Amino acid sequence: MNELKLVYNVASPTEAEVILYDFMIKYTKIYPEAVAVLEDLTSIFEFFEFPAVIRRSIYTTNLIENLNKNLKRGPKRKKQFPNEDSLERYVCSFYYDYNHTMDRRVHKGFKECHSELDAMFM
Repeated sequence: MNELKLVYNVASPTEAEVILYDFMIKYTKIYPEAVAVLEDLTSIFEFFEFPAVIRRSIYTTNLIENLNKNLKRGPKRKKQFPNEDSLERYVCSFYYDYNHTMDRRVHKGFKECHSELDAMFM
């Protein structure tokens, strides 16, 4: 994994492609299925189009994992829901509360490149 992490820490997509290609050559015989998954990804270097300060937020799933972990906590406390509608109401209220709580938060790096992101998407 440490060798594969180098792909995300370089400055340009061409450098990343070289490192990924070397990684795939080295590990094709040992881990053929894992390397096959990497060959099929056409958008693996999309994060290079964004400013460097937010790239880590883009290529990791930490935000999603945290959200899912918090979503799973509630049903564990309740143990059961009488019907599917009650579970759906719980999920909707959870996301409503989460959005309300996180409404004013700015994730690491996004404040510094706000104008750059506006220019990209406007």
